[in-house]
Amino acid sequence: MMCVIIAPMLKRSIIFMVIAGLVLGMLGLFFFARDTQQLTGVVYDAATNAPIPGAHIFADNNSSATDAQGHYAMPIPRGKLTLSAQADGYDVMTAPLDSEQLTTRAFTVDFALQPNRVLITVRDAETQQPLPNVLVLVGERQVTTNGQGQLELRALNTGTAFAAQVPGTQVFSDVASDADGDFVEVDQQHLGADE
Repeated sequence: MMCVIIAPMLKRSIIFMVIAGLVLGMLGLFFFARDTQQLTGVVYDAATNAPIPGAHIFADNNSSATDAQGHYAMPIPRGKLTLSAQADGYDVMTAPLDSEQLTTRAFTVDFALQPNRVLITVRDAETQQPLPNVLVLVGERQVTTNGQGQLELRALNTGTAFAAQVPGTQVFSDVASDADGDFVEVDQQHLGADE
């Protein structure tokens, strides 16, 4: 009779251990799946391959900045993410990342940023004709417009001051506020006899 009583208890114990093992396994999988992963990489200039210090990388609600060698590291959540990298004087770059793999804990994404392109056209304010060979001061650089009154700048940082003057005209100056490949029109005002 003793054997009959032990068998149901053994059966209950085995069922309890199986259920407990399943519950603990599910909890472990749940916490493992929610665990963050690490994203690392380098941000560099696509034209020169030089590292870009101070670039910003964004992934979901996380962000990081590059060090002097262009390296970055940041935690990221699991899931499908859109990464973006941006730096002053460069076009923004985005990249998709699928970080849902449960066994992968580290990801590497490098960004090759293209220098932005800004086209400046210097025109006469009255005639709207382009003004060729105009000296334009852009930050510390001096550049001259071509025969069509234009000049192209690369890697123009936000906040860079520029000024243009043609003899007999009023000086025009401005500050680059969004150097993202836009076209900039600079109108020179003729000075009247009483100015």
